[in-house]
Amino acid sequence: MVFKVTGRDQIKAALEHLHEREILNGYEYCIIPVEVNTREGECTTTKRINALTCIANADNEFYLGPTSVDEIGEQIANAKGCAGPNSDYLFKLADEIRNLFPDYSDQHLFELQASVMQRRQQQPLLC
Repeated sequence: MVFKVTGRDQIKAALEHLHEREILNGYEYCIIPVEVNTREGECTTTKRINALTCIANADNEFYLGPTSVDEIGEQIANAKGCAGPNSDYLFKLADEIRNLFPDYSDQHLFELQASVMQRRQQQPLLC
């Protein structure tokens, strides 16, 4: 998924949000090539552009490394940052992918969601 951000104020706000949400949590900026579809009337064309993304690498203190869905689910179920529980982020991401791309199934994402949901149901409620 790619978002187009235009205008100085919007670009500044987006970068500030990314800095707070991603960069301060150990992620790094990276420019990657992406393909986007553009439509003019009845014609759809594919165009290759560069996009800014944030990535975590193996040097990140929070990097779990290659592991099972259950291990990742355990990590997500217990992780919380300044933006809230990591599980909330996962659930919102999975919901948005389902809404935006109803014909697409991100098996890994949805398996993670199920794993974390199962763990949360097993946790005692704190009042």
